Amino acid sequence: MNQKNFMPAMVAANFLAAQASKGNNGGLAPSIISDLQKGNIELQPGGLIHCTQFTEGNIVELLISSNNRANGKSDFNGKKLDANQAFVVTGLRIAYADALGTNPAAVAYDSDRENLPAALVNSMFEIHQDGKRKIRIPVSRLLTQVNADSQSGDLYQLPGMILLAGDSETDIKLLMPEGAAIGATNNNFARIEFEGFQTRTRS
Repeated sequence: MNQKNFMPAMVAANFLAAQASKGNNGGLAPSIISDLQKGNIELQPGGLIHCTQFTEGNIVELLISSNNRANGKSDFNGKKLDANQAFVVTGLRIAYADALGTNPAAVAYDSDRENLPAALVNSMFEIHQDGKRKIRIPVSRLLTQVNADSQSGDLYQLPGMILLAGDSETDIKLLMPEGAAIGATNNNFARIEFEGFQTRTRS
């Protein structure tokens, strides 16, 4: 791991340990808890994606139980990550596409707020795990061309960290303004990118 990532990784490791000490072990799988206790877990810089086609409405479920993990499409299988892994989220970005077809991995996405529908820009974004809300944030914060001081490249850097436990069900939602419509010409697609650190068992 290079020096740039060393300190953030240490902070993420401490955060992971603190979450593991909570009730229900922070939702972490027993195998991860066991490896943490043995010192067999390390964190590697990494990223996750989830792309999906969606139908607009007041509450849009962006991650559904029939979702399949596939390269370029999603790191989630159903509503879960790999049961034996966890991901500490430090940055997020959302992008949108109005495109033909039904394959979310085959469209070009845009995260520049100047190019996106007002109804989407003015929506709220939420992540829940096991019924507990992990984050609620305006979509406008997760787009490019905003809050340059909080950006690393184009990703919004969270003021804190979020733990996504691999063995817990995840809900990802858009809460759209009432009476506002995206007005897509074709089909709506969304892409969520997660930046952070993922667990890895030491060899």
